[in-house]
Amino acid sequence: MVQDGEYRKLIRRFPPSSLLPRIAAAAAVYCRPGEQHPWLNSPGRKYTPWALADAARVSLVHGNEYRSRQAGDQDLFTILNAYSQLDDPFRTAQDPVEHRLRFLLRMAGQQLIWQEFQRNDLARSAAMLVHTASVKPMQHLNNGWDTAMYGCSLTEYVGITQLLWSVILDHAGWFDPRLLPSVEQFAADPRLEQFTSAYLDPEITLQVIEKHFAASSAWLKDNDRLVNARVRRGSGYDLQLRRFEYNPLRARPMVTGLGPGYLCPAPDLVWEKATPWGIMLSGREHFGNAFPADVGHLFEQYIGRQLRLLPGAAVHGEIKYPGPGGTCESADWMVVFDDLVLVIEAKSILPTQPMRLGELDALSDITEKLARAHQQIDTTVDLIRRRHPSFSAIPADRMILGMTATLQPFHIANSLDHRQLLPATTVPVSIASAAEIETLVMLDVASIPQFLIDLAADAERSTWALSTVMADLPYRANPILDQAWMSYPWSGLAADLD
Repeated sequence: MVQDGEYRKLIRRFPPSSLLPRIAAAAAVYCRPGEQHPWLNSPGRKYTPWALADAARVSLVHGNEYRSRQAGDQDLFTILNAYSQLDDPFRTAQDPVEHRLRFLLRMAGQQLIWQEFQRNDLARSAAMLVHTASVKPMQHLNNGWDTAMYGCSLTEYVGITQLLWSVILDHAGWFDPRLLPSVEQFAADPRLEQFTSAYLDPEITLQVIEKHFAASSAWLKDNDRLVNARVRRGSGYDLQLRRFEYNPLRARPMVTGLGPGYLCPAPDLVWEKATPWGIMLSGREHFGNAFPADVGHLFEQYIGRQLRLLPGAAVHGEIKYPGPGGTCESADWMVVFDDLVLVIEAKSILPTQPMRLGELDALSDITEKLARAHQQIDTTVDLIRRRHPSFSAIPADRMILGMTATLQPFHIANSLDHRQLLPATTVPVSIASAAEIETLVMLDVASIPQFLIDLAADAERSTWALSTVMADLPYRANPILDQAWMSYPWSGLAADLD
């Protein structure tokens, strides 16, 4: 085992201006998209996106530019190999259940968040925030919110994100503004004028980079200290948990002052800025805490749009009914099949940083929100079974299952250890992310309701993430995501330049 202090000393041997470009170049090779994660083909399988991002963070936060030793390929391998051997402070915990849950929370926060299907995450941004209509008043997500926040439309912002990501991957982690077409180039090639008017304004692109993507080493160091100081003040904090902390590159993934242009040591974090959760965090920073509430309202309706893609299903929205204290509301959605009723509650909650550190106390806030969703589902099931007049359109003569939909994945939420933290329910309730629901509704199987019934009855597979269960099943393209993807600037570029 390697101690965190030893690992940081390895990184501090080299000036950031030497080590960071080498990290960025490796990330551009081994963090590219593909059917199989490219890092699986890296030397020793050490060049994982989470290891490279952490090495970059340590170099930025703890590095010393006055070191004279220059980093080589073998030096980076030694650093990444040490990272893979970092000690776990809870490997000798007395309570095996607590140890297992804390370990799984940390692994999910460290690794699994880097292994999502990137295209769908980006397509979901327009599908949910642009193409989905809200049935409730919005405080900030009204016409023009994106221009107020980004200085451009959301589709343009996503297009800029795609541009940055593509150039970074093809230029060893660097984005040089001089790559953008000049006035002379526009004049020399009429296609570029058409291109820039439809897809790209260089001035807006640079403004967006400076405001939302780029930061100096000093800013990143200050941001790291500010955010992580709050976590480190918690009781029982162990420095060996440092690698699971917040990485300031998540806020600003492109570094200035290391050469011409911007250096990106973690390309996936550029992409993440334009995902729904990246947008929600930026919106909270710009508008305040009311912005996530707006996102939550749209998320509920977005899940309904996805559910309406289910073949042979009748989809019913939230039902209001009289209760002891006044008007009450059911779960968000009820999907009626011939042999199943699926009751769904949507929650736009995100995993918190303390949760990803494996802090069980910090898990209680998320668990409480998930528990409320489970209770809402259970209350709705009871009303259906008691044939409450307000629920007359929902049959009570067939099996009922529950599902809590979350915006971002909670990778181990269905595990037995995690379920012990949630209230018991009268029907099986699973937790599924938006990405999993987008796949579920398009499964190319004989019967989706039977698939869900069989899964709920399987003692082992029902504790897996839904994405794991569906991994080998055929599914069709999701038209809602396809429509959203085609709304982005670069989707039609090849045809326009032909």
